[in-house]
Amino acid sequence: MFKKVFISKQVSKEIIEDARQHGYLLYPHDMLHIDIQFTDETANQIRRWAQQDIDVFLSSQHAVKAVHKILNNTIPSWRIYCINGATEKSIIEWLGHRGNIQASAENMRTLLPQINIPASTLYHISGDFVRPDLDNYCTEHHKVLKRAVVYKSRQNTDVIKGTFDAYLFCSPRSVEAFMLHNRMGAEAIAVSIGPSTTEKLQEYSIKTIIESQHPDEQAMLTTYYHYDQK
Repeated sequence: MFKKVFISKQVSKEIIEDARQHGYLLYPHDMLHIDIQFTDETANQIRRWAQQDIDVFLSSQHAVKAVHKILNNTIPSWRIYCINGATEKSIIEWLGHRGNIQASAENMRTLLPQINIPASTLYHISGDFVRPDLDNYCTEHHKVLKRAVVYKSRQNTDVIKGTFDAYLFCSPRSVEAFMLHNRMGAEAIAVSIGPSTTEKLQEYSIKTIIESQHPDEQAMLTTYYHYDQK
């Protein structure tokens, strides 16, 4: 019998089929709506940045898609710091190589301690909702942070019908959105995409939380498979 698994964002047909092959029915539902949008001023700002030798933080695949759209065929010589998993993969697909990536980690909190950037100004291309880690880092290290917002996210507060054996959450905000009008069953497993999402899940006294070994959807499923089948 198939087990039912909820995941808080849309995923590819390949991932859905992989789940089925392992004995799981995957039910994707966007708990966050992402709209890539930016002003002409922001687009021009990023085009100017593309002509500079600078240190740029990219913490979302949506930011990468927006930058690619803005710059078109222009490939900047940025030194890039990013979240691994889907974001790093998007950067490599965009640039055609990983040479510009100076460092990557599962989230900003673990990325920042492993870098030592001499530049006095750092650049962040992001959405309208950001965690304070990079801002705090710049304050502590006396650096200027320049940020360009290229997408907006809003929470989906749908009531999710049915019950599931596992719930996979891809961000802290998707946890918040789900918990507004939904609850997990007492025996259900929660799978988080990384430490920040784990911390958010812990606020809801969930009995069993497991954390993905890598911050992408396929890794979340693989982590759950290993847990469930051991």
